[in-house]
Amino acid sequence: MNTRRAIATTCASARLFALSILFGGSSAIVFAAITFVKTARAQGMTVAEAARYNAPTFIAYSKIALVLAAVLALAELTEYFLSQVRPTVSQAIRYGAELACIAATLVFGVVIVPAMDKLLPELTRSALAYDAFHKLHHWSEVYFGCMILFALISLVAPAFKKE
Repeated sequence: MNTRRAIATTCASARLFALSILFGGSSAIVFAAITFVKTARAQGMTVAEAARYNAPTFIAYSKIALVLAAVLALAELTEYFLSQVRPTVSQAIRYGAELACIAATLVFGVVIVPAMDKLLPELTRSALAYDAFHKLHHWSEVYFGCMILFALISLVAPAFKKE
């Protein structure tokens, strides 16, 4: 086995690993969060209290997602520069979806989550903090959804390549 082929195989494995967790892991986190908040609300907890208890999961996961986005970017850049062929349409779609996934992950993990984390201590005590948190939460849903969607597109795009 030559070195170039070994690197390409490693890059493909890293790409699939990162995308699988960005898609599957993010989907699981959303499912767990929705279930937790519904259960907490049914037990009499306010939305602000439920958010305060649920937020550490997203904060921790945002760090994992950032690492995975870096792994994805490094794997794809390495594979792209090793490749001597012009990208196919399905590869171009895959690259575009991965770039969008990485961008959404960066906005979520570097911009939104730290701002939400900063508001967390005041969430149950301040209406202004709750409103600001709620607005950030809306945008976190958008960017988190984009992470999931674009990771899925990137995983599925190669299935449509013409042989």
